[in-house]
Amino acid sequence: MQDHRTKRILRKAWREMLGMIIAGGGWILNIVGLLNSAWAVFFVIVGFVIIAYQIFDKYYDYEEKIDAFENARPRIVPKPRSEIFSANPLLIESSSTSTTATITKATTHNLFDNPIVDINGNKARFRYGAENRCWFALVDLYNDPIERGDSSVAREVTAHLTYYDKDYNPKIKSDGISGRWWSNEEVGLSNKPRRELERTDIFPGTQPATLALACMVVKESPIYGYNNDNHTNKNFQRQEFSLGLGVHYVCVVLDGIHLNTTEFWFRIWRDTGTGELKVEKSEKP
Repeated sequence: MQDHRTKRILRKAWREMLGMIIAGGGWILNIVGLLNSAWAVFFVIVGFVIIAYQIFDKYYDYEEKIDAFENARPRIVPKPRSEIFSANPLLIESSSTSTTATITKATTHNLFDNPIVDINGNKARFRYGAENRCWFALVDLYNDPIERGDSSVAREVTAHLTYYDKDYNPKIKSDGISGRWWSNEEVGLSNKPRRELERTDIFPGTQPATLALACMVVKESPIYGYNNDNHTNKNFQRQEFSLGLGVHYVCVVLDGIHLNTTEFWFRIWRDTGTGELKVEKSEKP
């Protein structure tokens, strides 16, 4: 039993062959004297019209396939937000005789009152205070393709962040930094290679992939650029990532399998009235 696609291909092949037979047959019959020139020209024209129609039909099908593929590509919709999370903790008890034990790995924003092993292998317990909370500027990236298909999942997506001031002067590094996906493990706490942790898949639907843009300690005003490197610094304050005061812009460039290179701009600033870290989608300054 032939499927619809196979039948369609066979019909096109027969039409193309029919056009060639009509055009060639009319010419041959004229040569052997069985058909006058007028009729021969007529059959040749009819045959070439059929062939031309087939060529156009193939091109149209090809364009349709391209359109379907492009419509199924990931289409990323950003929704920025800011939120407070716990930062590096306060030491309140330790099995070590030293009260200044150095922590080998930066703690995660997902840890709450958990025992951590210090540099000497001793267990210590931590709690979080108000001075150990950080604002984070985040952006939820939703995948909303026009039509869902095999190419709708954005695979191994990387994010590259470049920071600017309001006059479009580059901050931090002129060539930017790699982004941190909020749901991925931290580099310092994972056995996975950094390259893998800096990639994520973004599936169609209501579950976004969240990218971190910047951070700011609650009781302080400087804003810091943010990625996996911040986790080796107290309260994520990596000095070479300091943006300082004022309004800052972040250019986010996403790239991945099935995903066309996509660029978004965001504006980040500290609200002097409430002290909150604010983030919104923006145009290029």
